[in-house]
Amino acid sequence: KSHNGTNFTTYPGGPVYHSYRNWLMSEVDTFWHFNIPEHDTIMDTVHVPEYHPTHFLINGRGGSQLYTDDSIKVTGAQNERIYLRTANIGFNANRIIIPSWLNPIIMDSDGRPLPITLLSDTIYIMPGERFGIMMEPLIQGTDSIVVEYIDMNTEQVLSSSQVPVYIDGIYGINDLTTNKEIFVYP
Repeated sequence: KSHNGTNFTTYPGGPVYHSYRNWLMSEVDTFWHFNIPEHDTIMDTVHVPEYHPTHFLINGRGGSQLYTDDSIKVTGAQNERIYLRTANIGFNANRIIIPSWLNPIIMDSDGRPLPITLLSDTIYIMPGERFGIMMEPLIQGTDSIVVEYIDMNTEQVLSSSQVPVYIDGIYGINDLTTNKEIFVYP
């Protein structure tokens, strides 16, 4: 989302950004959604089936939808400050791998500013955690941010998603327009 040239801050007194994206990362085990857990009244226990997700989502979207949803894909200009708010609302860990040329800096965690910002192209987010990441592209280019969904017991990558990144132009410099009218004088 763009603020149309308006500058906003990440938190009161925090760094300025020009546009932002909000990502809620999750996964879905369809068996869990279509089957009611069994309640053993004799032992007074609930038998919850093992969790085996089959769908891996960002803002409820997955696969090719990530390429068409403007609220998810990252677009901007060189030197534009893009603030990425992330939250893991699933049961698996997330690893976000951001191209280093986007200059990603971890600004805050769980809604609180970090005492020292961290320049890192790889961010691990556990279930229930939130991170704010400032990106200021150093160059123009096209790439992808990779989001991996990791089983915390086995550390196995269960799936990964690729979010497109399109950075063109230079922030704050308007394209010059040319006059296409032709005037003929005697």
